[in-house]
Amino acid sequence: MPSFEKIKKNNTTEKYIAFDQLEHLLDKTFKQGNKDDSVNQFKFQEKGGANFSDYFVMRNGLISGAGNLSIRYLVNDEQVEFILFNERNKSILKLIINEIGIVTIFREFFNYLPRSVHVCSKAEIKNSLHNIRSVTNNLENN
Repeated sequence: MPSFEKIKKNNTTEKYIAFDQLEHLLDKTFKQGNKDDSVNQFKFQEKGGANFSDYFVMRNGLISGAGNLSIRYLVNDEQVEFILFNERNKSILKLIINEIGIVTIFREFFNYLPRSVHVCSKAEIKNSLHNIRSVTNNLENN
């Protein structure tokens, strides 16, 4: 689950993941046997087909405990969902907010987030992923 997710009216989404979540996704993809260039499997901040999801990678420090919380802003329903994960007993708790003031704040937050300093640029992501892969490849070759 992404840390933040904006579900738009046309069923496209903006997903905001922490950098450690990105590493986990790439490792999972790599372990499943997709040893092609994993970096190219993620087309960050590029438009695609009708149901394409935009991924944004957040800098460290914007949200702590990203693995335990996911916040969704549902544009269609004008509501915010707080999804809490309890890792001990593997349960999920969902809190749905419809209060217009809180929804408005989250609308502004999600409109601001893609342009904020808290989101990595495409070049930063590509460089970091190449660095991660080169270190990983060196460890596997030794």
